[in-house]
Formats: sequence, C-alpha cells, structure tokens
Amino acid sequence: MKRIQRRKFARIEIVSDVAIHSTDDSFQPFTTVTTDLSGGGLAFIIPKHINIHKTSVNIWLAFELHRNMSYLKITGDIVRIIDDGDHHIRSASVSFKDLTRNEEQIIIRYCFEKQRQARRKELT
Repeated sequence: MKRIQRRKFARIEIVSDVAIHSTDDSFQPFTTVTTDLSGGGLAFIIPKHINIHKTSVNIWLAFELHRNMSYLKITGDIVRIIDDGDHHIRSASVSFKDLTRNEEQIIIRYCFEKQRQARRKELT
C-alpha cells in the first residue's frame, strides 16, 4: 500500500482575526476569524450578511510570533464554500497564491509554534 498525501503543508485548527477584501469589489470588505491555517491556505467563517462566491481575495492576517506581531497581506483564491446546514455556519477555503518564501516561512513557523504550544498543554 502506498500513502498519498494531497496537502503540501500541515493544517492546524486555529481561530485568528482576519480581514477579507474582494479583488474585484464583488462584496464589501469584512473581518472574521479563521478556522484553520497552513502554509498553503486557510479557511474562514463567512458572516451571515456577506454574499460571497469563488473569487480572488486579499487577506490581511495579524498574529503574534515570538512575542512580536506579524502582519501579512496575502492574495488567494476562494476554492470552496462550505455550508453547514445543521448550525447555519458557512465557511470558505482559500488557496494562497504568489506567496513569497519569507511569507510562507512566517506562516509555517507560526503553525509550528501553535502546534508546539498545544502539545505542551496536553503534557501538563
């Protein structure tokens, strides 16, 4: 048997503030929270009043890494919109595009640090 992995980067479940702006002005900019993050993309909750579709977006991320705030503006494509009918929560998955190597490393380092913190909490 051969294991096939589709993802290039590990994905972690994390709630973090994010601002979403349409690159084609098809919806008003809004702020929300992420549900997961990886070096290749993220998922976020779509507020009820926002009508969104698959399009390119500018994403503004702010997070703390080693007691320093990091701010990234990333372009991505909404690749999937998920409607959880049971809880009436909609979310969107975004694939990053045109990430610089430095931006990718910042995100990967942040994900790794959050995984390490979670592991430490489990052990104590």
